[in-house]
Amino acid sequence: DPLYGSAVFLANAVLVSMLPNLLYSISLRHIDSGVASVLASGAEPTSALLFGLFIYQEIPTAPGLLGMVIVILSLIILTRSDADSGE
Repeated sequence: DPLYGSAVFLANAVLVSMLPNLLYSISLRHIDSGVASVLASGAEPTSALLFGLFIYQEIPTAPGLLGMVIVILSLIILTRSDADSGE
């Protein structure tokens, strides 16, 4: 159905282009721009894996899951060390 395909295409375009930019801009109001930059660049591979899992029912591989864990742990370490060094 062309109407359904167009709706999916439009929703995908909004999710992957407009929403991240809007959320990044909003985050700059609440946290330091350096921390926001680290979080935005590091969280992209993790969010891609999760969106693939939940939206497209893709099965993540073991290296993908390991990478997601490493990225999340490194983001925690980076943001904590930034917060600790500012005190």
